[in-house]
Amino acid sequence: MQNDIEIYIKKRATGPILEWLTGTFGHTPDIVSTPSKGATKLRITTERGVLPVMLVQQGQWTSVWFNSAHTPWASDLACAQSAAEVMQTTVRCSDGGWQEGDDPDQFLEVTDGTVGTVIWRDE
Repeated sequence: MQNDIEIYIKKRATGPILEWLTGTFGHTPDIVSTPSKGATKLRITTERGVLPVMLVQQGQWTSVWFNSAHTPWASDLACAQSAAEVMQTTVRCSDGGWQEGDDPDQFLEVTDGTVGTVIWRDE
């Protein structure tokens, strides 16, 4: 189990992301703060406690960061696959962890049910 989960969703506004979260958790997340510098803070109450979530939109990508180990996914990739399937869009995530010598721009990309590796530089 990871300490946190972070994914990057392509070309989806906050509305569809909130719908995905509502479907996943069974209720609508509470909005803690409205967009400030592109960030929206959410709170999802689960059986295991409160799950803080932050949405940050930059260009055509929205970062979704679950700041907790208590998510329904075992990994960033599992979360990315869920989001990509439900929202029918491309989702990227870290490939697990960074070690000395790794390319810091290497990510996993989920598109149409297929997982591949991409080098993600500023677009």
